[in-house]
Amino acid sequence: VEEGAPAVPRYRSSPHIGATIPLLRDLTRGNCDDPLHWLYACAKANELLYVTLSNLAALAPAGGRLKLTARDRRQLHAIRDALAAEFVTPPLLSDLARRAGMNYSKLCSGFRQLFGETTAEFVRRQRLEFAHRLLRSSDLQVQQIARRVGYAHHGSFTEAFTRQFGYSPKRVARDTSAGGGRP
Repeated sequence: VEEGAPAVPRYRSSPHIGATIPLLRDLTRGNCDDPLHWLYACAKANELLYVTLSNLAALAPAGGRLKLTARDRRQLHAIRDALAAEFVTPPLLSDLARRAGMNYSKLCSGFRQLFGETTAEFVRRQRLEFAHRLLRSSDLQVQQIARRVGYAHHGSFTEAFTRQFGYSPKRVARDTSAGGGRP
């Protein structure tokens, strides 16, 4: 930007943030004739706006952004691929950073900047999306699926799943087995 020239906002599209999906579902569900639903929908719309704005990298000060080289981007894509392949028991970030030839801090900051979510959010989303597919396509019990995707405790899995998708894992299994519409 030239000195004295007005600042023009620049926006960058980023991958869908996992937190927005349940918010969008909450906004579209419910009885539209109910005045309490209107109040609930307004609150969810505000929450969606907050999540969206807080994740827009374009709103971060220019000095706070990392300069990622082409090599850094390739390495971060390789790290994301490794986490996607090993999401049940993901490798330590310090080990991934060492293999990629970058420091831990740059890995964490660069990953969030490039993909719009932290490594932990990415791994959790991978686990839960795989669990959702298993619930729809297998006869495994919820507890078995929780363990298969890397959750040691059934309750932690159910809580994370419900937060991610807006409904419980048992509902997916029940809807699938009843032959009804799948969530």
